[in-house]
Amino acid sequence: METLKVYPKELRRVKREANLKEWQNSVRETHGCLADAPITRGTQGVYAVRAEM
Repeated sequence: METLKVYPKELRRVKREANLKEWQNSVRETHGCLADAPITRGTQGVYAVRAEM
């Protein structure tokens, strides 16, 4: 009976690892082109001070 308890846990672990690899491949394929030109945040700028509420 012990093997029946272990098998579902092992199956879930294998599925999680497969999903992780699938996700990593998807990100690599769709966003891999940004590796050479990463997205950066521009300067914030200076805004006029409003009257306090």
